[in-house]
Amino acid sequence: MSYLRPAQRNIASAGWIVAILRWKTLTVILLAGLLSACAAQRSVDTVADIVVEREEVSFIVIGDWGNYGNRHQRAVAARMNELAARRPVDFIVSTGDNIYDKGVQNVDDPLFKQAFEDIYSLQHLSHIDWYLVLGNHDYRGNYQAQVDYSETNPRWHLPETYHSLVVQFDGVHRAVLLLTDTNAFSRHYRNNPDEYVGVDAQDWEAQLDWVDESLAQHGNADWRVVVGHHPVYSGSRRGGRVNQDMLPLLRLMERHDVRAYFAGHDHDLQHLKPPGAIEHFVSGAGSKLRPVGKSAHTRFAVSQRGFAYVTLNAAEMIVEFVNVEGDVIYRTTTPIGGHAAEPPANQSVDYAGGNVTFEDGRLVLQNDRIARTYAWNHGNPISLSLRDKLTDQSWSLLGEQPDVVLDESLTHPQDARLTIREVASTSIVREHIAVEIVAHFDQLEVKRVCKVFAATPAIGCDLFLRGQATKDWGPGEQGVDALRMVETAGLSDSDDAPVVERLQLKDRHWSMQNVQFSAATDHNDTLVQTGTAVPYRKDQRLAGNLLLLTNTLNRRQLFVLREAPATIDQLYNPGYDFTVSHGNVRVNGVGVSAGDLEPEVWTRGYGTVVGVAGEGELALLDALRRHQETSRTLEAGRDHMILMNTWGDRSRDGRNNEAFALRELEAASRLGVTHLQLDDGWQAGLSVNSASAAGSLWEDWHPDSWKPHPERYPNGLRPIVDKAEALGMQLGLWFNPSAVDSYANWERDARVLVDLYRRYGVRTFKIDGIQVPDKRAEKNLRRLFDRVMAESGNRVVFNLDVTAGIRPGYHHFVEYGNIFLENRYTDWGNYYPYRTLRNLWMLSRYVPPQRLQIEFLNKWRNADQYPAEDPLAPANVPFDYAFAVTMMAQPLAWMEGTGLPDSGFEVAPVIEQYRKLQVDLHRGRIFPIGEQPDGTAWSGFQSVRDRHGYVLVFREFNTRKTATVATWFTEGDRVEFQPLLGHGNRFEATVGAGGTVSFTLPNPHSFGLYRYRLR
Repeated sequence: MSYLRPAQRNIASAGWIVAILRWKTLTVILLAGLLSACAAQRSVDTVADIVVEREEVSFIVIGDWGNYGNRHQRAVAARMNELAARRPVDFIVSTGDNIYDKGVQNVDDPLFKQAFEDIYSLQHLSHIDWYLVLGNHDYRGNYQAQVDYSETNPRWHLPETYHSLVVQFDGVHRAVLLLTDTNAFSRHYRNNPDEYVGVDAQDWEAQLDWVDESLAQHGNADWRVVVGHHPVYSGSRRGGRVNQDMLPLLRLMERHDVRAYFAGHDHDLQHLKPPGAIEHFVSGAGSKLRPVGKSAHTRFAVSQRGFAYVTLNAAEMIVEFVNVEGDVIYRTTTPIGGHAAEPPANQSVDYAGGNVTFEDGRLVLQNDRIARTYAWNHGNPISLSLRDKLTDQSWSLLGEQPDVVLDESLTHPQDARLTIREVASTSIVREHIAVEIVAHFDQLEVKRVCKVFAATPAIGCDLFLRGQATKDWGPGEQGVDALRMVETAGLSDSDDAPVVERLQLKDRHWSMQNVQFSAATDHNDTLVQTGTAVPYRKDQRLAGNLLLLTNTLNRRQLFVLREAPATIDQLYNPGYDFTVSHGNVRVNGVGVSAGDLEPEVWTRGYGTVVGVAGEGELALLDALRRHQETSRTLEAGRDHMILMNTWGDRSRDGRNNEAFALRELEAASRLGVTHLQLDDGWQAGLSVNSASAAGSLWEDWHPDSWKPHPERYPNGLRPIVDKAEALGMQLGLWFNPSAVDSYANWERDARVLVDLYRRYGVRTFKIDGIQVPDKRAEKNLRRLFDRVMAESGNRVVFNLDVTAGIRPGYHHFVEYGNIFLENRYTDWGNYYPYRTLRNLWMLSRYVPPQRLQIEFLNKWRNADQYPAEDPLAPANVPFDYAFAVTMMAQPLAWMEGTGLPDSGFEVAPVIEQYRKLQVDLHRGRIFPIGEQPDGTAWSGFQSVRDRHGYVLVFREFNTRKTATVATWFTEGDRVEFQPLLGHGNRFEATVGAGGTVSFTLPNPHSFGLYRYRLR
């Protein structure tokens, strides 16, 4: 059916031209024609009314707003002003009901001032032009007065009851908006001229002709958008089904590939997507509200005051709903070439104390501690809010950009899928909900797997890639700026590094602390460094695995953890891990390059965790620790150990044979350790570190290299294993995977380890000498560990050495076992108990000590390597004190037991008692207390539980018999302390300011392990 008519009016033939020069990116040229008394035809404008020099055009759509300037209208206007202060607004579109309740009487009606001029004159709104349509309430007064007001106020553009707006942007692309008068389509309005004055005089068929011709004329426009007052579809009580009066307009929009229709009338915010290409939006919440429901086509519907913010560019249309609080409560993206794939079906999964819900384009991940809400955004989610359920603190996020953007070409997926699944518990990981989002970008697939655990105030997500990338966004100058702290961090206006997580925090008032870690402990003896930042308007780049954020107004906190190696050891690290500005936080670097990708196999990048916390440092550290506990469940009998490794006495493998091992087992049993680990030299293939001249192997091992050395262990390992079992101990072994060709022989190495597990029951392997210089090496090492864990039923524990090389560090590969932290030696005078205590104390703030193997050495060896007057030398430190340094971790006897003097075994009762306490001691969340150890401090640790726990206090070399120690107790708490080990006495105390408690220990280099109970 054609609505073309012989007589048409031309509105561009004559009239007035108003030119308004906006800020540097916008020039407005408005062309409108005056009505001719006898003219009866229209032609389509062909000159752009607005020229935008940017690569996109942005505008606000608001309806049903003109409510006499009341407080609700003013509140929405204030949010519009705030948005315009930080994001471009090229013009504003009104969907009608501009003046309540009965329009205006004439162009001098004071309601123009009350409802428009006085309200939208705020600093960042005062220069922005409005393009309007008429609503039904506008026809209850003198509608022509609103048309004529266009000549009085240059910001008010309503030259006729229906008109068009053509926008050119980036010099090439064009959008056309047809602003229609839908009142004329309503039979009810036309049949009630007394109530809706002048509607019956409107030629609705002529208007349809104009729509038809206009859309045809602009068939080459990149975007065709129609605006009217009345919705075609709606979920409101007044529009729960299709509006039959609007069907003729709908058919024309469908015929001409209109991409969006914006309406008002219903006092709410809605997005509806019926079959076809047209996205339907309702933005009628500029002042008044009504309840809203859902229809079969509803994607989003909410009865909240607010408006829509629309962005059009050469690739996509982005529509965001902003509420009266200024929060982006919904965001959707439509590609220019066609409608994106249908979103997933609504679904909800409750499991193991968590809940994941997808409903109408919103994805909510939550448990009893945290909730994180995303806009689906066609499979490239955008964070909308974070909530700390414990404190009922919510953070509204701006919701402007996707959380993950590897490069600018990877923002809009062609397709995506959502999978929500329950994951049962294993001996390694607790039960949880896994949320998997797979987005397809041309030849690349991006997968995020997020995990929701019960009672955990954090949600972590892992990133996986496969296929082919359009550009090499991975490689960078690895580690160039890795050691820079915030004082020297670079400032920039842009950030080209891949973004793998984003928090667009609405609040600007934050203080931040970045925590940077060092591994390679053979070369580093300061393993933790911190810096502080007050975010600036420009980007600051910070290095580290951990970013701690504190809101300066209410002291509530967030943390962002990068589950990756230490910054300097990461693959393709751009020199920093975080980019911050005001409340905008980005996590940079995926740990994968385009060259690492495979077409059918997922390549894993680095993970990111976001957590919430209340006020105070303990709340923040406790939140971090609760997440860390989800990585690996500590299991009694498997993960708790006191392990002896004979390499610490520097005979290397010179004594490593059957007779020596049997004697070591006897000595180890006498001392009270649980594991004896044979280091390098038990195997047939001798390494370059061997005391034997025959040692030559390191990177490449032969298949027979890992059989027991035929001369040293002529009977194999069976006699050693049997002896260990008879003594109630376990045998552990040293192993060095073959690094040749990035661990290409991982399957062979896995078979070796599984065979040792099955043949001899060996469950604890020290993994030494590994290097992770590229992604292939990382993938193959993970395959090796995964295979052994699967074949052993998760019974194997890997001691992952971080003493040298490029290795996983403290936050990566943590699911496989514990961390062999350092190997100091008295031979070179570089072992000091206080320095070991210092490293553990510093790490324990951010890393669970239970993950760390901490050494104590034979203090009687090599006394001559230390100055005779040195009071901190190992020989001057009691042996039980040196052992106590390790108790909050996994103690490592880095020595030959047969080399201890008889007096060394006097520590056995302490170790025996510790073994009874170890599991319970490690059940708490262990944090440092007191002063940082420096050899003369009062220091220690607290194993925090609910009403009870443990405190370990050290009096280093000082003259203070009694000292006030800062703990994690609360001021005013009454606490009872029961001594268990060491030199402390039973006492009760009332906790002082700052959580302080006074402890008394009799001598320098004495300690006390207490069980505490809150009374």
